[in-house]
Amino acid sequence: MNSFDGVMTSLGVTLGSFFSGIRDPRFVLAAGVGAAIAMFFSGFMGTLMTERAERTRKLKELEKSLLRELNNTLQERAEVVASFFSAAIDGISPLLTSVFVLLPFMMSLWGIIDEFFAFYLSFSFAFVTLFLLGTVLGKISRENILVYGGEMLIAGLAVVLISMLLGLL
Repeated sequence: MNSFDGVMTSLGVTLGSFFSGIRDPRFVLAAGVGAAIAMFFSGFMGTLMTERAERTRKLKELEKSLLRELNNTLQERAEVVASFFSAAIDGISPLLTSVFVLLPFMMSLWGIIDEFFAFYLSFSFAFVTLFLLGTVLGKISRENILVYGGEMLIAGLAVVLISMLLGLL
């Protein structure tokens, strides 16, 4: 889910830059990386706090049913580790997908591609990533992977269409 957020946010930053005439890859990267870092911390902290609260409640319910405290036990440590692991995944996933969508702008800064092509390559990376994320969901649900991939792709195309309709073009 957070991977989807990373792609969509980077797509939005890239579209906003493109439609507003910003062509300098440094500005697109600054905005995109700033958003990616914010999503990392949002995903990490939001999940950590939620997981910790839910796992603490679960541990207290377990203590109540066992009629004993579970402080400093393997169970308590497992709950803490699981909370941090979930938080790390939820923080890293949008960061990685954002960086992937922004990679063409890094390539432009390194002189590998020109600034204008970076936009189109970034859009392509975003759409391919959305489609692939959809296929993963299709596989998980044991449904048609092409339908799920297409639905994710349509979500990305909707962002483009809405951006154009709002007059960003």
